[in-house]
Amino acid sequence: MHVSFDPWSPAFVADPYPAYAALRATGRAHYFEPTRQWLIPHYSDVSGLLRDRRLGRTYLHRFTHEEFGLPAPPDAHEPFHTLNGQGLLDLEAPDHTRIRRLVSKAFTPRTVEGLAPTVRRLAAELVDAFVAEGGGDLLAAVAEPLPVAVIAEMLGVPESDLISALIAAHDEGERLSEQEMISTCVLLLNAGHEATVNTTVNGWRTLFAHPDQLAALRADHGLLPTAVEELMRYDTPLQMFERWVLDDIEIGGTVIPRGSEVALLFGSANRDPERFAEPDALDLSRQDNPHVTFGAGIHYCLGAPLARIELAASFGELLRKAPTMRVTAEPQWHPGYVIRGLKELRVEL
Repeated sequence: MHVSFDPWSPAFVADPYPAYAALRATGRAHYFEPTRQWLIPHYSDVSGLLRDRRLGRTYLHRFTHEEFGLPAPPDAHEPFHTLNGQGLLDLEAPDHTRIRRLVSKAFTPRTVEGLAPTVRRLAAELVDAFVAEGGGDLLAAVAEPLPVAVIAEMLGVPESDLISALIAAHDEGERLSEQEMISTCVLLLNAGHEATVNTTVNGWRTLFAHPDQLAALRADHGLLPTAVEELMRYDTPLQMFERWVLDDIEIGGTVIPRGSEVALLFGSANRDPERFAEPDALDLSRQDNPHVTFGAGIHYCLGAPLARIELAASFGELLRKAPTMRVTAEPQWHPGYVIRGLKELRVEL
């Protein structure tokens, strides 16, 4: 196990990529004693395991806690587990299949594309106010309010939209239960918010650190679609995703037994030289870019098309209306590693 993988170290959080390179160089599966997880650093393994039904976000569809060799959560945590456990992110088939099918009816391409003018209007309003102020904290003023406003608008706060669609969504007599509805709304608020916020501010931090690439983007806004994908690959907002091993698997000659937990290192997979040419170079025109930032398989991010619209809208508005924006202070990272983001991003225009 390579000593430099240390998710509690501020230095690691600030730049985990050298540690990932060391992990990839020394094997395909590494047991990490502090969290009792198997670290999976290679693109091909991460991508494959995301689609492998021998792994799951939960194990309760097949085993009791006791059968799986884990203690049941304390009774005091029951409200959280009821809320979290009824959401798409932590379910497996058949419940996941049923709920995702119903929820996706409210996330059709037509629905999401229909939101694009609203997203662009909200982004324009936020950036206009930011420019009028002469700059400030990009995170608090633009990055954070935009996805919250979009999700709030979708959920129907104040106008009625997504919740009505979720209530109406039914399939051959199947409907979302009240708890599934509540859990879905909470998940959408959380999942639809934090990763997009971090992609925005992490992305601008990356651009400021690569002035040649930023200059190319400012000179040609047509680069924006590939730029958004590259920024998501280059500095992944969600660095790790966990899965339970439901049946023994083998990775590179190492058997990982049922009952284990794997940590799929998205940030490492997205920098794997076996899949990406010059992975540590930022290339906003990169064409071959199948990053795993949105996951893969049955848990592929339902909101990916909406996230792309939001990111293109906010980056586009800032490129047009703040063409000389520059960072004024070295940004500080939040201590959390899994969902990795900045505390603020101070800029002037």
